[in-house]
Amino acid sequence: MSEAEERARVIADGWAYVGTPFRHQCDAKGAGVDCAMWIVRAFVDCGVVEPFDPRPYPRLWFLHKSEELYLGWLNRFAEEIPAEEAKPGDIVIYKYGQCFSHAGMIVSDQLLIHAWFLEEQVRSCERFDIHLTHYGRDGGPKLCGKPRPVKYFDPWKKKRALGAAS
Repeated sequence: MSEAEERARVIADGWAYVGTPFRHQCDAKGAGVDCAMWIVRAFVDCGVVEPFDPRPYPRLWFLHKSEELYLGWLNRFAEEIPAEEAKPGDIVIYKYGQCFSHAGMIVSDQLLIHAWFLEEQVRSCERFDIHLTHYGRDGGPKLCGKPRPVKYFDPWKKKRALGAAS
């Protein structure tokens, strides 16, 4: 299968999760996922990366710790790329709290799919809706003028590099 076909398959799988409830550490389409396990399922189930399971992980570690758990997982199966190289099917991860802790899948130049705890489900949104959002004392989203730190990852670039090394 070509990279373009794999990317299309991963995106189609991602769309199939839209509406799935947000459930911490769950990984069942239609029943519950969080943003980490949804990404794992999409790429593992489509055969892009070898199976792995990052669980268990604390629900709110990003508020209390600066350990980059999510980046550690991403670095195992994807290569960080500049924003201008990001393509549909790549992963975007945002800094919330003290570390990078919320990710989604790029669908197009302006569209992202992610498992969003505030909306309690997997949903699509404009890529930058969450980029400029923080949460006030009332728990509601607030737009702020300062963009969140963001990184982009390409699993196929890592796969090509690993294939060339073998």
